[in-house]
Amino acid sequence: MKTTKVAVLASDQLIGAESVGLVRNARELEHVDLAAAEVVLLIEHVVTRSSFAALHSCYPRLPATPRTRCVVVTDHLEPGTMTYALSCGLAAVLPLHEIDGQRLTQAILSVRQGNAHFPAHLQGELVSELARIHQDVLVPSGLTAAGLTEREVDVLTLLADGFDTDEIAAKLCYSERTVKNVLYRMMTRYNLGNRTEAVAFAVRAGVC
Repeated sequence: MKTTKVAVLASDQLIGAESVGLVRNARELEHVDLAAAEVVLLIEHVVTRSSFAALHSCYPRLPATPRTRCVVVTDHLEPGTMTYALSCGLAAVLPLHEIDGQRLTQAILSVRQGNAHFPAHLQGELVSELARIHQDVLVPSGLTAAGLTEREVDVLTLLADGFDTDEIAAKLCYSERTVKNVLYRMMTRYNLGNRTEAVAFAVRAGVC
């Protein structure tokens, strides 16, 4: 049976030892050092942004692919940390006072398969943080949630519909040079090789 490799991080030695025991008792899991982990289990009474910063600093030493994911077990996640935590690989948050071996194993296996698990109040916090970022950062810069400008979205939408450069220019009242420059800058920014890749990127981002 293929096992999921799990590293345990906990500042409390007793909690850490108990958690390692839970991992070792699950036949689907294998306790490993941090450098070999597929899932990192972070267990603290209080988890802050600094907790994730310390974890993030370890990532250059962790396998690059697939990205190591993090399951947090805590009784308190510091407000305002969700978006940063997600960038550090956060994929699940479980309550420390309710944890048991079966629930922990199920969460780790689910996360390893690409799923995420967050309590309702943290989902609400994440939505609020994303709305704030959209309003305070993206809108003033004229960007969409995908990091594309409105002009880039307009050009990509028409490109996805099969229009050529001259047709796009006519529909948007741009010069052909402007259309080419818009595409070139966007493709360079996202390291896209051709227009087909640019359209595929836009489709994945949900903008066309």
